[in-house]
Amino acid sequence: MEQGRAFCVVRSRKMGSNRKIAGKYKMKPCHIKDHKQRGQWVELLFMARAAQYGLGVAKPLGDWEYYDTAVQHRGRFLSVQVKSVMYRHHRSYTCNVIAGRTHVLYPTNRLDYFAIYIIPLDLWYIVPYSVVGRTNQSICLTPDLKGHKYERYKEAWHLLFRTRSRKRSQKASGICTC
Repeated sequence: MEQGRAFCVVRSRKMGSNRKIAGKYKMKPCHIKDHKQRGQWVELLFMARAAQYGLGVAKPLGDWEYYDTAVQHRGRFLSVQVKSVMYRHHRSYTCNVIAGRTHVLYPTNRLDYFAIYIIPLDLWYIVPYSVVGRTNQSICLTPDLKGHKYERYKEAWHLLFRTRSRKRSQKASGICTC
């Protein structure tokens, strides 16, 4: 087994998953124990995947925004909060959808989508903020169960191609005309 910083490359004869395949090797995500490093790694994975689909990606400077990255399509931007989950409980993966340090709900009109990555399955859920709502602190994802509540958002990258116009005042966007 060859090991790198972000991926472990494992030789495998079975190629039945949706993991990226390089020659004979199947790439499996490594378990990064530090939550901050793991979060940065997952954000990079998200941005790389979005770029593969032809979306423009941008990352805000610092940790002061309520979103991790923005995706751009046809001149419109959508804000995305990237989350990850590693551990399975029974048949499900539970992901917290609250702001990290402060443990508060994300404010309305500051976030468009959650991109939730299930690390062991190499699986993305692209869930609109409006679906998670202002009251949920966590969501339960059950990828193996047909018809589960969030099944329609599994690998739903097409949602990021939707564009909408968000009119923000100069004051709200932080632009000062002095």
